[in-house]
Amino acid sequence: MIDVLLVYTDGASVKPSTSHAGIGIVFYDDQGTELAKHSEYVGERTCNEAEYMAVIRALELAPAHCRRKVIIHSDSELIVRQLNKIYCIKTPHLLPLERQIRAAEPTFEAVEYRHVPREAERLRVADGLSREAIADRAKH
Repeated sequence: MIDVLLVYTDGASVKPSTSHAGIGIVFYDDQGTELAKHSEYVGERTCNEAEYMAVIRALELAPAHCRRKVIIHSDSELIVRQLNKIYCIKTPHLLPLERQIRAAEPTFEAVEYRHVPREAERLRVADGLSREAIADRAKH
């Protein structure tokens, strides 16, 4: 087990409103070594719901690598600010997703949420995984 797990998450939706959505997650140790990737179709969701679902799944998968400190990186400034309690969640359908995240946090000694630019290399990998999940679903 490692002490610090760096996680890059992304959620994508075909349209800004409810549409096919996917999530992508990449796990790294604190030295930058990639540990695992995850891609998943999450159904008909808004982009913000997909972003939240990526964080939920990341926290569900993270204990396989680390139980100490998890740092979640996302390009969604809104989601990061909501999870850091800078912004209130005003959209009622996001509240149950936020509750799932809060319920998962005590699994770890510490969880941090950080905003990173969309152009960040590690985030581009997560973005690609989220889009692959949607594309794979469209093939079926």
